[in-house]
Amino acid sequence: GYVDYYSTYWYDQNELVNNPSQVYFNIMINGDSTISQASNVPNSLFKIEFYEDENGDGYYDANTEDRYDYEFDVDWNGWRMVSFCYNDVDKLVLATSGGNAVRNPSKISNVRTLLLANPASGFAKADVDFLIWSFGSSILN
Repeated sequence: GYVDYYSTYWYDQNELVNNPSQVYFNIMINGDSTISQASNVPNSLFKIEFYEDENGDGYYDANTEDRYDYEFDVDWNGWRMVSFCYNDVDKLVLATSGGNAVRNPSKISNVRTLLLANPASGFAKADVDFLIWSFGSSILN
């Protein structure tokens, strides 16, 4: 299921610069995945959702505020650092009647993760550790 990482518990939101091309999200993932024999695709898909609190009220409203999603296959075994620039998170989940469609890292109020199984194989497993923001480049650069 979903695992939420609320900003109030793991970083000072004001430390994130508002330039999405300078903000990187880094996460360690211990993949325990194989390629599905049934469909020849990876068994596991990892999804990361970034919720922006546009009006600063401490609550995300899907009708008026932005959410960005980043997805990738977990097709390896063992630990691997996955890093990406917030500017490269290209999937915007549109708010019904609002949101500004502008990536505002300083307004992120929650990061939510989800591991999904390939329905053809029905099994997915991964461990997660060391979620951290970096500035200017990924943590391992």
